[in-house]
Amino acid sequence: ASKRIGIPGEDEGVAGLFYGLNFLSDIRTGADLTLSGKSIIIGGGNVAMDVARTALRAGSDDVQVYCLESRDEMPAWEKDVEEAIEEGILINPSWSPDRIFQKDGRVSGISFTRCVSVFDHEGKFNPTCDMNDTQYLDVDNIIISIGQAPDMSFLPEDSQLERALWGSLVVDENTLSTNVPGVFAGGDFTTGPTFVIRAIASGRRAALAIDKFLSGDRTRIQIPDEKSSLEQDTGLALDEESSDAKPRVAIEMEDPEDRIKDFREVEKGFTAEEAQLEARRCLRCDLEKRGE
Repeated sequence: ASKRIGIPGEDEGVAGLFYGLNFLSDIRTGADLTLSGKSIIIGGGNVAMDVARTALRAGSDDVQVYCLESRDEMPAWEKDVEEAIEEGILINPSWSPDRIFQKDGRVSGISFTRCVSVFDHEGKFNPTCDMNDTQYLDVDNIIISIGQAPDMSFLPEDSQLERALWGSLVVDENTLSTNVPGVFAGGDFTTGPTFVIRAIASGRRAALAIDKFLSGDRTRIQIPDEKSSLEQDTGLALDEESSDAKPRVAIEMEDPEDRIKDFREVEKGFTAEEAQLEARRCLRCDLEKRGE
């Protein structure tokens, strides 16, 4: 489930208030969702960039991103940020949302306070704000995209399962067992949002652990490394006469003023000749030039 900010005015059922992943899912599945006017996206990650660019394509004519982090600290990939800027989206770093304003059951505005620092001297997430530096914006839509958290609604309120920071479940790293015997957990429920392959790996680990548990085997889980050896023919690179470094082939992009009109693929891809050049250049990555 998408994370809530927890600020005043962030109420359920308010028209014009959306959450990142739900918003993207609704657009993708063809829900009758169109925007108009000014949209504010709160968040500085890749999902926030996707949401901002999608809001533009969904009909909003003014899209701005506000995030706690400074421009250099934004977790979104620079490529995604630059492509959003090319499309006319404004990035407003170092602002913390304070309050969402409503009128007649609909979003009407939002206030921000200047964020001086996101992390404390120990490197922990602990935002500090300058309460004298604030701003208010009239808005039509607010889309909160600050991350995801496990949806624990199916668990009984009196559940004794041990929780960690952000509400994820605490498990044994080897067996993925919780503090309640016979209950196992893995994936985003224990790590928070991360790579899909980690969730797949935890599924396999949990299956092995549950099998051991049911059979009374209390030994540790051991997953052997079954990767096969890989031989790579670097002939293409070795055939090259020059050993000079070659720059990456730049992918041609659709024009920003055209691509914001729909959900077409933004990158045009390589031509056959460019793909061959890139393949030869890339194979050079594994070559070592040994000193004599």
